[in-house]
Parts: sequence; C-alpha cells; structure tokens
Amino acid sequence: MEQLKAIRSLAQKNGAFVHMDGARVMNAVVATGQKLSDICSQVDSISICISKGLGAPVGALVAGSRDYIAKARRMRKRLGGGMRQAGILAAAGLIAFNEMADCLAEDHLRAKVLAKGCHEIGFDIDPVEVETNIVIVKTPDPAKVVAGLKTAGILANQFGADKFRMVTHYNIDDECVEYTLGQLKTIHAAL
Repeated sequence: MEQLKAIRSLAQKNGAFVHMDGARVMNAVVATGQKLSDICSQVDSISICISKGLGAPVGALVAGSRDYIAKARRMRKRLGGGMRQAGILAAAGLIAFNEMADCLAEDHLRAKVLAKGCHEIGFDIDPVEVETNIVIVKTPDPAKVVAGLKTAGILANQFGADKFRMVTHYNIDDECVEYTLGQLKTIHAAL
C-alpha cells in the first residue's frame, strides 16, 4: 500500500492518470489482508482478470469513473467488442468474483507447502518469500527440471536462466502438490 500511495501522490502532483493492471489483485487482497476498496482508492481505474486465479472461463472487470467507463464502452464497441449473449459468461464471472476469491487462500497455502518441500528436497528457495500462489525456484538447470516435470504431466515454466516457476490454482489439490514434490525429488536427485 505504501508503494501505491507513493505512486498515487506522484501522479496527482503531475496530473497523471493511474491505471492498475489488476490481473493478480485478488491474490494481493488475500495475501495482504487489504480491502479491495482500499487498493482501488489509490488508482483512477483498474482491470481485474476473473479468469486468472478466480476460475471464470473468460473475462475481466474494468472499474473507474463514470466518464472513464463510458469511454471504455465506446472503445470496446469500436473495436468490435459488443457481445449479444454475454449473460452466461457474466454469470460465471459473478460466481468467480464472489465465491472463488475465498479459494485463493488455499492456493497460497498449497504454494507455501510446495515451496517448503522444494527447500527440503535441496532446491534453492526460501519458503518465507512465497506470499501468494507463485513459487519460483532457483536451480542450475531449470530446463531439465521443467522437461522432467512435463514428462510427469506437470506444467512449469522456465523463469530466466536459472529458475523455474510453478503456480497453484483451484484445480490443484493436496494430492497434486504431493505428487509434484515426489517428481521434483526424483528430478533433483538426477541433477
């Protein structure tokens, strides 16, 4: 919040508009205990992805002043973004926004378990640094780890030259974490 307040203050001093790409803002709300309204009070507009983490099939929410939203609607139509049958997607979005945010705490907990397990296996990671559902692990050969995980049916991404990244989400349960740690143990032993 201190960084957001500093950005807001600087923007106001210079007459600038502040927009937040809130793709992971709900994760931040859950991880920090901040209210979404408090975070939003520091920006002029925000887009909130409801398909990342919240499990909606598609979509994002955009919030801002009435003038900003009116302008956004006009731009959406100009770019061919008018949908006639959006009700079903909107219903999925409402469920995602109103109910799935509670599941993010479980995703964060599973990420912490995954990070702790990686540390115990011998990978270079400080589990205390894992605050949400993203686990970034340092290793000399991330490509080999990612390939080994893929062979086991686990998707991870190489993250730079010496790291790989895993993300927990609503489809990942405790058994998935346990299975992943078992595969990582085998892979680490072969490094």
